[in-house]
Amino acid sequence: MRLLRFFVWLFSLILVFVIQSSFTIYNTSLNLTVLLAYYAGIKGKEMIGLFIGAMIGFLEDNLSGSLVGINMLSKGLIGYMSAFVYNRFFIWTPLFGVVIVILFTLIDGLLIYTLNSVFSKTPADLSVAFVVIMVQGMLNAIFGYFIKPVDMKIYK
Repeated sequence: MRLLRFFVWLFSLILVFVIQSSFTIYNTSLNLTVLLAYYAGIKGKEMIGLFIGAMIGFLEDNLSGSLVGINMLSKGLIGYMSAFVYNRFFIWTPLFGVVIVILFTLIDGLLIYTLNSVFSKTPADLSVAFVVIMVQGMLNAIFGYFIKPVDMKIYK
């Protein structure tokens, strides 16, 4: 069963990387790896979300050729925060799923932009980067409606 789960995650990751690198919407690249880190966080505990998110970010860093560690930090943080928010405060409804995915996409994009600006050259103007991150958040929001935890907590 663990081997099957590993191959499902591997196939999902490869599929996300292919889709993310192949398609653009309004000249904006997709940021679907945030969804995988978010999903890993709400399905597991904090450390599982952190580990899987960091591994997703590590692969993304190596495949993109950028500074290694930036995506690893941001995706690991998204995996940890999604598990923390879900396990502590979060009562799942489709609207909250959408809002949380938009928020995590914004956090991921702004963290990557800030770290690239600090440790490398500034990738773009902040206003342009913010518009791109907002479009990515709106595109990810569509998937946030459908990603839900298994136990579907109705109350805390």
